[in-house]
Amino acid sequence: MGDLPYDFEAPYDFEGVEFSHGDATVQGRFSGTAMVSGDMVQIEGVARFRFKDYFTDPVDLREFSAWLRERPDRFWRLLQTVGDLVGIGGGPQGAPLEIDENDVSSIFMAVSEMGGTSYIITGEWEAHFRAAVHRERNRSHYWDPNLGSP
Repeated sequence: MGDLPYDFEAPYDFEGVEFSHGDATVQGRFSGTAMVSGDMVQIEGVARFRFKDYFTDPVDLREFSAWLRERPDRFWRLLQTVGDLVGIGGGPQGAPLEIDENDVSSIFMAVSEMGGTSYIITGEWEAHFRAAVHRERNRSHYWDPNLGSP
């Protein structure tokens, strides 16, 4: 089988690690080998990881704002739903608000920062990997992204 290089990059939810992280990108490269040994495949190598996140605001007001910019009617529907839930009628009536997505004021930026400063979070590390898996796919519970789930 021989050399087994694999590049990867994806966003992951880090909120369980630290609430303020939310989604961040991890990318890297696995470099290793795969060798057949009887009815098994021996995989060994090193994965090098790079973490990158841009911390903006602790309560994700900017992400909420971006979510609203995608479809401004969401805010209107949210107000109507809250109005229904708290018993003050159907919330605001009439046409949805017009939101100028280019009008992000310094007041909003200051409020979203909550007194903090935005910054980039980065990190690099590596992990050694060794595994033995069955050659016959239906006998193993590993997943190959090129072949789909087992």
